[in-house]
Amino acid sequence: MRASSGRDRFVESPPPRAVEGYDEAVRAGLTPQVPGATPPSVDVVPTARTALRQAFVVVGAAAVAIAVTMVVGGRGGGLGGPQLFALLAVSVLGITAVAVAVRRFGRVQLDELQHGYTTTSYKLGRWWMRVAPDGPVTVGWVEWDWSGTWVLRPDGVVVSAPRPDRDAPGLYPSPRRPGSLELWTGHQWSGYVPPRRWTARGTGEHHEYGDDPC
Repeated sequence: MRASSGRDRFVESPPPRAVEGYDEAVRAGLTPQVPGATPPSVDVVPTARTALRQAFVVVGAAAVAIAVTMVVGGRGGGLGGPQLFALLAVSVLGITAVAVAVRRFGRVQLDELQHGYTTTSYKLGRWWMRVAPDGPVTVGWVEWDWSGTWVLRPDGVVVSAPRPDRDAPGLYPSPRRPGSLELWTGHQWSGYVPPRRWTARGTGEHHEYGDDPC
């Protein structure tokens, strides 16, 4: 494989439909199921947009809690032992809450993509903790292209329809991990391989693919 240069320097070849096992995965229903003419119903609850908003709320609440703990604990000239312990405890709880919220959003987002649509869209982003294919510093955030899937509002109203010449973002046979499915963002291979067995957050469906934990 090779990485292209310029604007597409993040993209690793080949695209999903050129990877060995693509046709078999499509027939088995393991790839995104994108309807061609009629948009799918919004079956995943909560929606990815709602889960993302909830994640932002948790991030804000955690930041406020840590700041308040620092301000209150710092009164009187500095942070002593009890104050430092309280700050550490609040920080750990806050970071844990953020991680759980982001992970939940990611599961919901992936569930939507496998059903052929998304209720949220962003240019750069990721929800998994593993290092991106090209390293955590230069391209730690992966780029997305939603033109291959339905972009819907939570009420089902169509924002944009998929282009048939584009591979929708979602899971496909991995070009790097034979026998596993890897997340394609519509623009690049993400390096994210889901757990082999997990239950979709929005629909309760059981899936079996991948081989790594989130």
